[in-house]
Amino acid sequence: MGKEIFLLETKEGLMKLLDFIESSFEIKYIRAGLLDEHPKTKNSLTDKLELGIVDHKDWNFNEKYLILKQNDELHVREVPQKKGGIKYAIDQMKNADSLIISLGGYNKTENAIIASKITTKNNTSFTNLFFKKLNEFLKANNKKVESFYIGADALIMAKEGTRLTEDARLEETHDISA
Repeated sequence: MGKEIFLLETKEGLMKLLDFIESSFEIKYIRAGLLDEHPKTKNSLTDKLELGIVDHKDWNFNEKYLILKQNDELHVREVPQKKGGIKYAIDQMKNADSLIISLGGYNKTENAIIASKITTKNNTSFTNLFFKKLNEFLKANNKKVESFYIGADALIMAKEGTRLTEDARLEETHDISA
């Protein structure tokens, strides 16, 4: 059975979270999804210029990254397309000892923070330790509301009227109340 953690964070909160993860574990990130070409491996996401900023309204459209231990080999599935060609699936199906981070952030047009999440489908010693340490960090640094850990900056923005949500297309009654 898998695990998941839901987050509402600003750029600063995501930076703090990624700094914690990257200093606690020797990991690498690979863009996840069904892609046209093999993605590059990154050792950090803190250098992403658009980190914490999104132009979509729904967390299903968040940019996702597979998290692997630094020395683990990435297994890519080739997926033939009906119209010809091949796409490359970067996911947990052949990378059991991994996690997925889905990066949300602030949508200026909607004045909303779109939720992020970290998930895994598999319970391994690595993923269990990852979630144990992550939960300790989040409990010490964030406020838990419902199933969401909300960062300090996100809480301030919420008090000033920013929405905290999974999907800004839905009515505000679906938002997470801080």
